[in-house]
Amino acid sequence: MTAKSKSQKLAEITGRKRRGKHFVRRVVLGVLFFFGAIFCSITAAGLLASSFLVENIMSLFGFVLAAVLLVLFERWLVYLEKKANPRRDILLPVLLIIVVFVVTFTMMAHQLGKFSSAIVPGKNINASGYGHDFTDFGSNDLEKLIQETCGETEGIQVAQIDLKDYHEVFFHADDEIISYEFVEQNDRYFYIGTRKLVYGADFYPIDSYSWQETVFADASMSRIPHGIRFFKDGDSDPAWGVTDFNPGKAVQIKGRYPDQVIELKTDSGATNYLWIYNNLNNTAELKMEDVNVLSE
Repeated sequence: MTAKSKSQKLAEITGRKRRGKHFVRRVVLGVLFFFGAIFCSITAAGLLASSFLVENIMSLFGFVLAAVLLVLFERWLVYLEKKANPRRDILLPVLLIIVVFVVTFTMMAHQLGKFSSAIVPGKNINASGYGHDFTDFGSNDLEKLIQETCGETEGIQVAQIDLKDYHEVFFHADDEIISYEFVEQNDRYFYIGTRKLVYGADFYPIDSYSWQETVFADASMSRIPHGIRFFKDGDSDPAWGVTDFNPGKAVQIKGRYPDQVIELKTDSGATNYLWIYNNLNNTAELKMEDVNVLSE
């Protein structure tokens, strides 16, 4: 083998290695860019949309747009690799990916900021989870949707509120209340999340909080769906919680007594009460001084 053929062979091997490295780099950067664009578009849709159906359409459009941008992004990478200093130029797409993720996480932090402001302590333990799947286009049958969502729930149904645009189903099991929330938009029903309240927990410092703080904490949990629901003037804004005394004429929020009071019996024979306000008119701005507990 001549020196020329050896150099050609070496150049071919070097070229294959370089092309292989470029291919792997394009795949990695392309995947990061694609998923970043999808997350960014879905998060933006959740912030900008005026209804769940609009959010779904915007999210699907964002998915298609991300695919188109991915093709352009890959062509850009190929162009940069042909330049004199591809290692330096590749910093541009890396910076673009970082910007996409920074924008996405900023929007997510904005959403989480709405949730964290609602978390306040009280005698009861509250937990909740809300969200909307952009592939969910809702159901035209509320009862069927409730059965599909709540069918395997332990406990017995103790209450259900059916308002103009909002429906919530309550189940009682031992010392827990579990509620499933549904909203109505454009003549279709959507499941948006679940909230669980545990009362009388032995491991929890119940005596550290007053009933005013507890009622405020329970009602404040109703702020959380503001991050997933599209509130408009006239929409229902319910709130609920649990006390170990009858709150019918003992609890006031914004000068009003509860719209519903349901007696809860536990296996130990203790009695507690589930109180429900159908509409508190903007729980997002609820303050401690809005709550008055007459039994304290």
